[in-house]
Amino acid sequence: MIVISFFFALIFLLSWVGIESPFIYSGHRLRGGYVEGGPFGLFIGYYLILRYLVFEKFDRYTILFLILIIFSESKAAIIFMLFFYVIYLLIEGKLKIYNIFILLMMGSLFYLFINYYYNFNQRILSYWTEYNNIKYYISLRGDDDPSLVMGRIAAMHIAPNIIKDNPILGVGMGNYSLVRNNLDYLQGLPRVVGWDLSGLGGVFNTVIESGFVGLLILLIPFFYLWRKYNSKIIKHGIVLFFLAQIFGVQLYFQYIWFGLGLCFYLGIKNQSELKNEKNSH
Repeated sequence: MIVISFFFALIFLLSWVGIESPFIYSGHRLRGGYVEGGPFGLFIGYYLILRYLVFEKFDRYTILFLILIIFSESKAAIIFMLFFYVIYLLIEGKLKIYNIFILLMMGSLFYLFINYYYNFNQRILSYWTEYNNIKYYISLRGDDDPSLVMGRIAAMHIAPNIIKDNPILGVGMGNYSLVRNNLDYLQGLPRVVGWDLSGLGGVFNTVIESGFVGLLILLIPFFYLWRKYNSKIIKHGIVLFFLAQIFGVQLYFQYIWFGLGLCFYLGIKNQSELKNEKNSH
């Protein structure tokens, strides 16, 4: 990851001297191996948190990963990390006044920095405005803007209609792309020819395609494991796994499972060592 991160940082710098690559788009926005900067930044943010959970400290490479998140201009990554930090403090029992103050100060400084260089505030406002006035913007731009008629903004209108119509068992795994053009679900939005994905993340996608029964089946083993292992790193791993999905990561992404598995391994190993130490005494 460190080698890959240095590579992407170099690619970003080279883009400013006119050297183009498939890892950069929209001028100078880093997307790594993803289609956009958002999921790439989320991936780096996930890895940064996982490093902290494993090594229990930040090191000099933390700056490199933060720089990549800035280069990706990922709104999801920044909000995701702030959310996780609050939950982390709750699980650790460290949500004190001074920690809240530090969180607000660091979050505010980081936000001001991102907003100054990448117009972060305007991007979020534009996103929210397009969501609330999607039909108006479609009338202006037509059906040619995939970021508007496909993906997350469109899904936030279509998905609730699908869930309302199929709350128990959903529409079948992998079937969002097949049913999203149903006129009852579109309710005035245009049909699309491309293979559209919701972009709403694994948790929401499970409800859409497997219903609330499918979501319950997914959650049952995690409830069991949370209660069985009284390990903070396992609890952090579960939170990290689900929180990343809420911010857009799908269940079939490998890296969220890798992080979860690593946290479970370390948690169970630590419990086993403590038990052996207790028995030896």
